[in-house]
Amino acid sequence: MSTELLIEVAAGEVRAAVLREGAVVDLVIERRGRPSLVGNIYLGRVQRVLPGMNAAFVEAGIGRAGFLDIDGARPAGRASEGAARIGDLVAEGDAVLVQVVRDPVGRKGVEFTCSIALPGRLLVLTPGEPRLVVSRQIEEAEAGRLAALAQPFADDQGGFIVRTAAAGVEAQALAAEAG
Repeated sequence: MSTELLIEVAAGEVRAAVLREGAVVDLVIERRGRPSLVGNIYLGRVQRVLPGMNAAFVEAGIGRAGFLDIDGARPAGRASEGAARIGDLVAEGDAVLVQVVRDPVGRKGVEFTCSIALPGRLLVLTPGEPRLVVSRQIEEAEAGRLAALAQPFADDQGGFIVRTAAAGVEAQALAAEAG
């Protein structure tokens, strides 16, 4: 199995990709001067609830309050159902665990979600979402095999997304990453 590391350095940005058998298995992009906050998890406090926008602003100690829309505020695993108003989900002063989904742009702060996802190379841990999902890019037979292998790791405390990179891996590799 051949593995390659490709690195590109450009003005203000470094990109690194790991390729196995010619397929990208990992990609990292780092921007100088302003590291990305995407994926960071914070315990924040709801600063303001804006019923007219169906959104809230959350202070998380990162300089400027971040934006939390109603879809991002819904409990994990129920993003498409439930409350029709932001005030039904959060109130001013509430402590909320949030993850950054978009970096700040101009005068706008970060965008948050309450659906936490912790990505690994083969699996994405989804705490609070007791379900197992297999990438749609994996063929049906292989998806069934991977679902059967990963099912024991998912429970009512959290589930997993089986990533495309998991296609063809052995049970031990999934077990090691599921921890």
